Amino acid sequence: DKTLIQLNGKSFLEHAVEFWESVPEIEGIYLSAGTREHLEKLKQDESAGRIIEEGRVVPVFDRYEGCGPMAGILAGFEAGDADLLYVGAIDIVGINKSLLIKADDPEADAYIYEYGDFTEPLFGIYSRRLVPVMEELLENGIYKIKQLIKAGNTKYLHLRDDQKELFLNGNTPDELEKLKNKKITPN
Repeated sequence: DKTLIQLNGKSFLEHAVEFWESVPEIEGIYLSAGTREHLEKLKQDESAGRIIEEGRVVPVFDRYEGCGPMAGILAGFEAGDADLLYVGAIDIVGINKSLLIKADDPEADAYIYEYGDFTEPLFGIYSRRLVPVMEELLENGIYKIKQLIKAGNTKYLHLRDDQKELFLNGNTPDELEKLKNKKITPN
């Protein structure tokens, strides 16, 4: 869980909330907490607790616990009535507004960035039409989100060479160090 990792004096959660609050088209921010126990753990952190208590995020809980990001996306759809959800993993803190996706294809079920063999399914847009697909995959023990984007009509957006580094997510100490040396801004 990287939610509370500190980067340049702010947690990954703070970076994510500040970014999504800066996007006028976003009507609300869901925090996929997984379980109520995990939410209580997050509330113990001063900054995260303040963000949650101020209502800057709406916590959502997985019906399919322990099944990964797809369960969190499903929880977001179950919590509201939006036809489209913008998904942004908590640990992708280098994202800026230049990467925001415009949902301009009424036939698309998802919009995902790709670069060569690399795809980033945890920063994109998902359609409510995928809810039955998510439920079927999760009920059959298939948790990989790449299976979801293969099952739908996914529109792939190509990253330029200079954009790939914006998706660093701190999975390794080397990536965390690179992130520390970057200026993180929502613009």
